[in-house]
Amino acid sequence: MKDFQNKFLELALDAEVLAFGDFTLKSGRQSPYFFNAAKMLNGGYLYKLAECYYEAIKDSDISFDCIYGPAYKGIFLGSIVSMILSEHGENYPLAFNRKEVKDHGEGGTIIGKDPQGDVLIIDDVISAGTAAKESIEMIASLNANPKIMLVGLDRQEKGNGDMSAKQELESKYDMQVISIIDLDTLISYSESNSNYEKYVEKLHAYFKLGVAYMFSVIVTHLAKFFILKKYNDFISLTIKSPAGFNAQLKKGASISVNGVCLTSKDSGKNNLKFDVIEETLKKTNLNSVVKGDIVNLERSIKASTEIGGHLMSGHIHFTAKVKKIIEKDNTKDMNISLPGRYSDYVMEKGYIGVNGCSLTIGSVLKNTFNIHLIPETLKITNLNNLNVGDELNIEIDQTTITIVNTVKKTLAAQKSR
Repeated sequence: MKDFQNKFLELALDAEVLAFGDFTLKSGRQSPYFFNAAKMLNGGYLYKLAECYYEAIKDSDISFDCIYGPAYKGIFLGSIVSMILSEHGENYPLAFNRKEVKDHGEGGTIIGKDPQGDVLIIDDVISAGTAAKESIEMIASLNANPKIMLVGLDRQEKGNGDMSAKQELESKYDMQVISIIDLDTLISYSESNSNYEKYVEKLHAYFKLGVAYMFSVIVTHLAKFFILKKYNDFISLTIKSPAGFNAQLKKGASISVNGVCLTSKDSGKNNLKFDVIEETLKKTNLNSVVKGDIVNLERSIKASTEIGGHLMSGHIHFTAKVKKIIEKDNTKDMNISLPGRYSDYVMEKGYIGVNGCSLTIGSVLKNTFNIHLIPETLKITNLNNLNVGDELNIEIDQTTITIVNTVKKTLAAQKSR
């Protein structure tokens, strides 16, 4: 996680902008978390918030001609971003809208100079994208170009069709949508922070129910790492894009790499580029990849996609080692280590994600489980290249985890009566 993302999350939690619990959204959906940027309307918070937006702008390397803040929260957000940019010697015209047309004085719906040229829209959150569309269409009606939208939080909710709200906006309006954090980031932060671990299960379940970024865990392509750069707190990976894999790929798209959900840094025209933070490296086998290693790839699915495997989020639960390989004429059996704390969730004939492959679980022993690999799986995935001792990324079905934990709690409650 980048410094400004961590700063944003800690600021949101301290100001109680981000709260965990049970909330009913405007859409009627039940959510395990809620985000209300208005709670940052305090001098100290506002300056720190402005710094987060400024650092996100610099990190994204974007260019624009003016700033637009949609009423109501976009008004103060656009204002503080404009001020901090000016503090760094960058001055941009700022405009925002009224909710109702003013019929006297200067009149109209726009306060400030009408947006011109390439417009940066600043807002707090993207949910279904309805409010964003209104802003985009208003800007376009003034003959300006709604080029970029920057928000604090992308909830990664579905839009009106098969795509997420973000994907829908980018596709329909040919624009770029950037967020400081998204639901993926929130889950990663919660997993690594003991104060918020108790919310991880509900966040994962919510992710599966409503988010468009998911995988069917059917590997579609194999690819090789050919550039790997290590920095103090992350690594940068470059993978040669297989033929056809990058069709209509956009910057910010989610891609499964060995089962790990990573964010594409660009459109992947020639190569796929990713940054992998420390938290991901700690929990996956990407911490040991070297130049030339072959990885499994899959693009995120749409609601209309045929589900050939099982739905997974790309959030790895643990890594496991290959304990034994039995090679047969055309197939392989593999025995894989199983940490005790996950043993209740791994059961015979259930399913599991192994390096991004959807597989049926064979027999389950005390500290291991077995998988059986058919010729097609060996042909199209990197599982055929494994040796005893190699490390695997393992993702367990979140529904299984939820059911098992619910049954445990129910039985414990009955026993305590």
